[in-house]
This record gives sequence, structure tokens and C-alpha cells, in this order.
Amino acid sequence: MNRIILNLFFLSLLTFLNVSCLDEVDNKGELFDKTSIKSFGFYMEDNPILTKDIIVDVKNNKELRVPLPSYVDRSKLVVRYNLLDESADIILNDELQTSGVSVVDFTNPVDLFIKLGNETNRYSITVVDAPLEWKRLLPFSIADSKITDFQMKINPINGCPYVLFVNKASESKLTMVSYKDDKWDYIGSSSGFTDGDTNSKDFDFDSKGNPYVAYCDRTIDRKLSVMCYENGEWKSLGKGITSSRIDHVGISLTEKDEPMVLSLVAAAGGGLPRNELNVSTYINGSWLSDQTIPVRDAGSKRAWYNQGKLYNGINYWATFDFGSKEGFFSVYSYDNKGWKVVDEDVKIENAVANSRAFAMNLDSNGNIYAVIADDETGDARIRVLVYNLELKEWKTVVSPTEAIVDRANVFSFALSSEDVPYLLYKDKMNSFYPTVISVNEATKKWYDPLVLDQFEVDQCYIDFTKIYRKGYALYNNPKGELVLQELSYEN
Repeated sequence: MNRIILNLFFLSLLTFLNVSCLDEVDNKGELFDKTSIKSFGFYMEDNPILTKDIIVDVKNNKELRVPLPSYVDRSKLVVRYNLLDESADIILNDELQTSGVSVVDFTNPVDLFIKLGNETNRYSITVVDAPLEWKRLLPFSIADSKITDFQMKINPINGCPYVLFVNKASESKLTMVSYKDDKWDYIGSSSGFTDGDTNSKDFDFDSKGNPYVAYCDRTIDRKLSVMCYENGEWKSLGKGITSSRIDHVGISLTEKDEPMVLSLVAAAGGGLPRNELNVSTYINGSWLSDQTIPVRDAGSKRAWYNQGKLYNGINYWATFDFGSKEGFFSVYSYDNKGWKVVDEDVKIENAVANSRAFAMNLDSNGNIYAVIADDETGDARIRVLVYNLELKEWKTVVSPTEAIVDRANVFSFALSSEDVPYLLYKDKMNSFYPTVISVNEATKKWYDPLVLDQFEVDQCYIDFTKIYRKGYALYNNPKGELVLQELSYEN
């Protein structure tokens, strides 16, 4: 009996000595070496490019992979370390590191050493791309009414999605809503802000985030009308601005926050011939309309899908030259010195343009992106082109997609916060389901298509906020609701 008790005493003593060579047991019952890292993190306070703190619970793992958004510059990151013993040294490349101060290059995997006395622990840390994930948000609907005619853009000032739609529950008046803090809010009245039915429409934001809407006004013989939302209410900037009917309306605010509208003349008998491009500018509180782009060689062109973007004080405009034998589209620029041709009659060799859709956008460096559907490969597939302003030449970003065009409003194009091209489209090859694809920047190829929902949609839009580095996709479901999904690193 005494021998058993003596053996138990020595076993307990050995266990005590073994544990004493390790750190204290943490609150989860795990044992750590004296030179252990309990956790470390990249904090917004030290790394302003982040949108949230990234904290890694190390536990007993010595090979660590840390996901960070792809837009983060990995060559200069500041790390905070939570050591088991704060008196231990942190060594990287034979240099002593200071937690929360030292800048570390994580472009390649790094070996970090924690030293205390004669004990050393090595940690291998690799920063990898965090996955982007789609998250379904609250849908928008109107009781006893289907929404099928709509448009979405992101407010560049507050980063929120704004949606302009035809309100069939209220005499087809234009109505606007925005999504913020997990709920939809009306911008102005829920019954709409126009006098009645409208046709072609577009909207843009001024430097304060106020929306401006240009539309073909059916209450005034389909002429141009423009409204803006300011100080909590909608106000008219002009009704029946053009002298004749218009279509294919596009609006862009100048650097002075004055709206400029391009549209197609849709009827004869006005100040411009039918099918001409009509330029309407709002200067010092009054409209100058029924103007043309003086440097444009109109010929037999029809100005469809007019789209404008402001960059560094210059308004860039692109128009699809429907009916032209010379090319598919043209791009112009406008500033306080007047109009210039960026490039005109752009055409893909051995291809015929499909007139169903066209899109234009600018990246953060001012390079112009144009998206068309052409049949060079036999079917009308979506092609993304980019124009380098310095080299003055177009090139195809990647090979044409597998998405085949069949109907109007077939796709929406946007550039992410990192200038990655994204397309949201109605997939003819898959029952017109809403499908999104993006470019793999490493391989310069399209990622595999991702189906967001398995039902046919009428329209679809995608856009990105530079503020929160998120993307939003909007489309309608068979019940007539607007489905909103968010793409981010945080879902």
C-alpha cells in the first residue's frame, strides 16, 4: 500500500515538473510554450486600408495562413502580437520587431521567431486572398404590384445602392429607393416624383451625393425632363427641355455639378433631324438644348445607349452607333474647352455588332472600358475592351465570354474597387438565370460563371462602392420583387 502511494506521489511530481516547463494552461485547456504567440492581428488603426480588424487565434498552430482582401498592399503591414510572455523578443529577418509599430512585408511567406532566453519558437505566416462571398439582403417589393422596369447605381458619397423604378402602383411615376442599415428607404414620396409615365431614363449623383434624374417624359410628348433631389425633396430642373421626342437618355454631372444629358432624337420636326444625337446642358440655371457634338461625324449613325462618366474634370461620353456601317461605338470627351474625339467608329475586325446592349465605364486611372456583344466567334458573345488614353489604342481585356446575347438589357458591367471587371447577365444558355462572372487578374481569364438565382429575370444590374469595397447585384424575381445581393470580404 505504501509503495502505491509512493508511486502516485512521484507520478504527480513528474506531471507538475512537465507542466511547469510549459506556459500556463489557457482558458480552453490548451498548453503553450513560453515563447508562444497567443494571437496576432492586423488592425484598422495601424492599417487604414482595412475595413475591419483581422485577428488570428494562433492556438498551437505554427503554419499560419491569414486571409486578407486582395486590394490590401501586403508589402507594408503593421502587426500587433499577443505573446504569452510579453518579455519575449520578436525576430524577423534577424531584426527585432515592435508589436504595433514595425512594418512587415508579407508579399511572400515570412518566418517569425519568438525568443526568450534559450528557447525559440518559429512561426510561418502566409497571407492569402480572402474569398469574396455573396450575401442575400432584404428584397424590395410593392404590395399588389410587380417591378420590372428599374435601374441601380451606387451613391459614390455614402456607398449605398440607389434604385430608380417605374411605380406601376402609382400611375407609372418614377420612384427612387435606397438600401442602408439593413432596410429600404424611399427617396422622397413612395408614390413617385414625376407627373406620370416615363420612357427612357437615367440618373447620376452630384458631388454631395444628391441624385439627378433625366427621363423621356410621356406627359410632355416624350420630351426631356430633369429632376433632382435636394434638401429632402424633389425639384424640377426643367420639363420638355428638348424640342422633339427623345430616347436613349444618358445623364452625367459636370465638375460644377451641372447636369449634361445626351439623347437620341426620336421624331422629326424639331430642332435636330431624327436619329441625331441631342446634347442638352444645364449652365448657370438654364438649359441649352438641341445641340450636337460638333466633332462627331454623324453620317447614318443612331445614338443608342448614351452613357457618360466624369473623371478628373472631364466628362467622357460613349454612344452605340446603331445603323452605322463604319463601326460599333464612339467615345468623346467634354470639358471647359469643348468637345474632343477620343475614338470614333470603333469596330472589331471580322465582326458584326449586336445591338442589344452596350456599356461604358472608367477605371481609377481614367482608362475607358467598353462592353459590346459581337459575333466574331459565331454567336453574339460579350466582349470587354479597354482604351489606354496614353497609347490611344483599344485591346480586348480577356477573350469573349461564353455569355450569348439574345434580349435587350442582357447584361450590366462594373469595375470593382480594385478595377476588376464584373459582368452580371441573363444567361441564355441557362434559362436566363442571373449569372455573374469576373476576371481572374492572375490568369487574365474569366472565372467560372456563378448563378445567383435559378429563375428567369427581366433586368439585372451590378455596381461597386469604392468606400466600403463592396459590390451589389440587383435583379427581379418572378413575384416582381427586387432581389439585392451584396459581394464583400465580410459575409
